[in-house]
Amino acid sequence: MTYFSLNSSFYLTVVTYGLIFGSGIGFAYATPLSCSMKWFPKRKGLVSGFVVAGFGGGAFIFNQVQTAFINPDNLAAEKDVGDES
Repeated sequence: MTYFSLNSSFYLTVVTYGLIFGSGIGFAYATPLSCSMKWFPKRKGLVSGFVVAGFGGGAFIFNQVQTAFINPDNLAAEKDVGDES
């Protein structure tokens, strides 16, 4: 949805990206956290720590993977034509 909204408007892009990101966070974070706390009611802090660590660790690793895929030579972004700074 975000890919198609890029051609339409900036605000539509923000809305579609926000919806997709928000629903992904809801499924990938809240559900496992809730289930793990129900499975280990005496160790809620421990299992929630593992879930949060796994969530952050995945973001750390996939950030490197995405950077290697999108910008393998680590090129700097170019200035816009209208940018005078």
